[in-house]
Amino acid sequence: MPASAPAPERWAGRQTVLGMRSIPLLGDYETRTDIWLLAEIVRTADRWEVRQTTCDVRVADVAGVSITFPRDGIPRMPATFFKVLKDADGFYFAPTWSSGWDARDHDRDGWPGLTLSISAPLCSGRLAVISDTKTTAQVRRASAEALELDLAVRVGQTIAESEGWCLALADEQTDDRFHGKAVYQPLSAGAGCADILRMPPALPPSED
Repeated sequence: MPASAPAPERWAGRQTVLGMRSIPLLGDYETRTDIWLLAEIVRTADRWEVRQTTCDVRVADVAGVSITFPRDGIPRMPATFFKVLKDADGFYFAPTWSSGWDARDHDRDGWPGLTLSISAPLCSGRLAVISDTKTTAQVRRASAEALELDLAVRVGQTIAESEGWCLALADEQTDDRFHGKAVYQPLSAGAGCADILRMPPALPPSED
C-alpha cells in the first residue's frame, strides 16, 4: 500500500519588500511593504509545497505619501502557490513563482482589480490596479522550525481606472523591481490571521 501524502501544516508567513515607486507630480520614492500571510505547507524529504493567502498588506508612509489596500479586498486576494525543492547536492532552491490579481473586481467596489487609495501632497485619489508579480527566492533556511527566503520581486502593474486628476497622469503600465525577505514559522493548533497579525514584520524598520 503506498504511503499517504503528508497532511498540510499551517504556518505564519511574513514578507517585507523594499524598492522605488513613482507617484505623479512627486516622482520616485522609496517604499516598504509588509505582508502577513497564512500558509498551508506540505513538506516531504525533498520538497515543500506552499499555498498562502493574505492576512494584511501595509505600505509604510513616506514623505507624506500614503498607499492603502482595501480592507474588504485583502481577504479576497488570490492565493499564491510556490515550491521549495532540494537538488541532487542537498541544497534547497525555489523556482520563480507568479502572484497578483487579474481584472476581476476582487474588492467588489465596481472597479476592476483592486482599488488602492493614494493620499499625498498635491496628489490624492484612487487607482484600480491589476498586478502580475514574479518572485525569485534564495533559500536561507528550510527546517521544521523555519523557512527563510531572500526575495527578488518584479511587479508588473496595469492601471485600469483612476480617480483624481493627478493620478490620471500615472503611467498606465509599470514594471518595478523590489528586494526583501520572507520568514515562515509553524502555527499552533487553531491559530490564524488574528495571531499572525500580532507578529512583527519580516524586517525590523531599522534594517530597511
